[in-house]
Amino acid sequence: MVLALALLVLALAAYRAWQGRARRELIARVERSDHPLSRAEIDRAGRRFRGDRELLGASLLLAGDAKASDAARWNALLLATAVAPRPGGPGTIGQLDWKDGAVTGVRLVDLTLSRGHLGSISFDDSTFAGVTWGAAFSGGRSGLVLTQVRFRRSRFESGAFSGTHLSAVEFLDSTFSGALLDLSNFDHVRFTRSAIPAAASIVRSDVVNRDHAPPAGVDDLALPTDQVSFTGIAFEGVHFRGWVRPEWFRGCTFTRCVFPVALRGEALAAGHNTLSRCLWSDEPVD
Repeated sequence: MVLALALLVLALAAYRAWQGRARRELIARVERSDHPLSRAEIDRAGRRFRGDRELLGASLLLAGDAKASDAARWNALLLATAVAPRPGGPGTIGQLDWKDGAVTGVRLVDLTLSRGHLGSISFDDSTFAGVTWGAAFSGGRSGLVLTQVRFRRSRFESGAFSGTHLSAVEFLDSTFSGALLDLSNFDHVRFTRSAIPAAASIVRSDVVNRDHAPPAGVDDLALPTDQVSFTGIAFEGVHFRGWVRPEWFRGCTFTRCVFPVALRGEALAAGHNTLSRCLWSDEPVD
């Protein structure tokens, strides 16, 4: 048994050395490449090095190296995709509790954040593509809460805040495309644009509020902007659904947007907002 174990250890060491040499040769070849790798080469690398973290890390570093040739960087991206572990579907973070963090340049793709609490976090120059932020606590089911989180110069592509509880959250100079923004559990959330020229837009998206206006004769003691406010935001092709309040918007532009019938254009114009080619229709919330 001792001899068999020793032989197994030696064989494993030899395999690792062989695999390491093959990995180094592949990276060197990618670094020197002057044209895209063939499909067969990429497929072979994927089969041989699937899940190889060292090769994946080296490929990503090469892809981000501005000094490398364009062909080398492209091949590094193809290689990273080929060797990355293949999940059964979009990733899900079931429980995340994170406080006092700062991130710059993060790129999250096809991810769902289901439950937990993110507090006092800043995301700068980051990209969230296909990221779903989970719903708030409801009916005894735990949910996702963001408090005092700040997104600066960040991009949200084809993602969703699907009833997430946001409190004292700010989106500064950030853009949304193909997004779902469910404002129902928002508390003091600000979408703003800085004084310097910067893009701050929401395009081809849905903005939903599932809350309802108070009954006739009942005063709403909270200020409308205690829930959410949009300042200097460019909306294009956005469908607003549910109870949308004109006081939320100031200095915004609306192009080819669809509003609920109860939201009058005159009320929006009173907040120094500009409307162009917009429509009014009560579309379903769900």
